[in-house]
Amino acid sequence: MQGIEPEQIVINGMVAHKPSKQIFPSVHRGHGPDAEAVIVSINNGALELVDLASDDHSSMSVGPVPTSATLEFG
Repeated sequence: MQGIEPEQIVINGMVAHKPSKQIFPSVHRGHGPDAEAVIVSINNGALELVDLASDDHSSMSVGPVPTSATLEFG
């Protein structure tokens, strides 16, 4: 996460793996539509980006999202 100012990091969620005592926060680097979503591994204070490209995973498209739309949560 070098080269990123602290105010440019948004923590979305976090999970702890109890057996290994590792922490995995889900973060965005930057703000707005160009923000990059990543998962970070924290192990004994060392940060490492989790590379999901080589792991088995699935994804689902939500279709096109209008750029002028706003989301409301209530």
